[in-house]
This record gives sequence, C-alpha cells and structure tokens, in this order.
Amino acid sequence: MAEYIDRDALLAEAKRISGPMTGDGWDNWGVYALINRQPAVDVRPVVRGRWLHKETTDHFHVVGQCSVCKERKRIDNFCPNCGADMR
Repeated sequence: MAEYIDRDALLAEAKRISGPMTGDGWDNWGVYALINRQPAVDVRPVVRGRWLHKETTDHFHVVGQCSVCKERKRIDNFCPNCGADMR
C-alpha cells in the first residue's frame, strides 16, 4: 500500500538541514526541486466509526446506528451514508 507524506513538512525538514548533501553530490536546492516536482495525490483522512444499537430486522438483516452520522443502516464494513470505516 502506498504511503503519503506532507510535502510542506518534508520541505521544512529539508530546509532545517544546512550544507550540501553527502554522497551523490546533491545540494539542498536540488533536493527542494526534487520534492516540489513530485506529483500530488488526492487523499482524504479516514473517518472511523462503529455501529451502535445493533438489532436484527424482520428480514434477518442486522442494522445499527453509525457513531459518526447517527443514521441507522444495514451493518457493513463502511457506513453507506457517510463512508466512515467501521472495521
């Protein structure tokens, strides 16, 4: 699974380090340029919830109330109303 980083935090940390980079001859400006050239990805924070007040319906489905949006829905790994991760 891919891991995502905060570009601004990485640039701040790179700027905190002074002097030329060792090894392959890269200087700080080369590192800054490399970081800034990396493509941005569209991610959003994971919202986690849990099912409250679980009960079985007449049709043998288990329903519960989402702890995030408070809607009563059929229990699954994700809330179908707000998308909260229920695992």
